[in-house]
Amino acid sequence: MSRILILGNSGSGKTWLAAALAENNGSDVVNLDSVFWMPGGYNQKRSEEQVAIAIEEIKQSSDWVVEGVFGALIEPLVECADMMIYLDFQWQDCYEALLSRGSESSKQLDPEAADANFQALLTWASQYEHRHNKNSREFHQRLYQSFEKDKYRLLNRNDVNQFVKDFGASI
Repeated sequence: MSRILILGNSGSGKTWLAAALAENNGSDVVNLDSVFWMPGGYNQKRSEEQVAIAIEEIKQSSDWVVEGVFGALIEPLVECADMMIYLDFQWQDCYEALLSRGSESSKQLDPEAADANFQALLTWASQYEHRHNKNSREFHQRLYQSFEKDKYRLLNRNDVNQFVKDFGASI
């Protein structure tokens, strides 16, 4: 059984790391964006009831790698996680990765809406360190500090690559 939580800012590489770890151990990957947002773009939230049902389903599963920035969705999973990985990257690294990756919503929306959503994401992600809610560096640090099982704080892409190299196959 393996239940891994990965948290950090947008652009920190949570999705890539989740896929790499899941490939090594055969776990399901859960991207919390897909729990929070309705299909078709990042502009319509799911109902609180739908989100709560999805979180309970995740909790019941025996093997998963859950990744996301949404601390309110991560928080109820902490109690059943075996490991936490906190990608505590500087904004510049996240920004460059977001620019390199481009808009995820461009796959789902018309070009104008996709560009507007991407610009909104860049603005929102740039505020990670200054927010005082559950989608902030402050809250992620609290979750990480209070987690009492295996945990790893990775500060840059080199740390992530070394982690996958050293631990990926054994997780």
